[in-house]
Amino acid sequence: MSITDRIILEKENVRLAAENRQLKELIKGDKTGRIDIKEFRELGFLQEANRLFFHPLGLALEVIQDADGNERLGGVWDYRDDEEGIMFTDGMIDEQKVRQVEREKIKHLQARTQLFAGRFIQPVHEYREG
Repeated sequence: MSITDRIILEKENVRLAAENRQLKELIKGDKTGRIDIKEFRELGFLQEANRLFFHPLGLALEVIQDADGNERLGGVWDYRDDEEGIMFTDGMIDEQKVRQVEREKIKHLQARTQLFAGRFIQPVHEYREG
């Protein structure tokens, strides 16, 4: 390797090291709240996201459990070619989870309907007071 190549390589290593430090700082400073996937599933968010949004479109958000019992998002099932979409089989919908998610929605109802001119779901074109 020539001296010029070594200098270029060293400069690239220095640049990559600096980028790596910046990324670590960004991650460390990240204040985004996150819910554990197991908790997401147990509280009913997975069931209701699938039942209310993904299943009618022929899609399903999947959670996978590894050998150690850790849960993670596995992927999205794709049955968009099925006319009826995806459905839970009889007895699979946990009504307690339905109620839990509804209670969570109620906690946000007043603030969101004030923010979005009486709507809970954010419209494509936001309504702003002023």
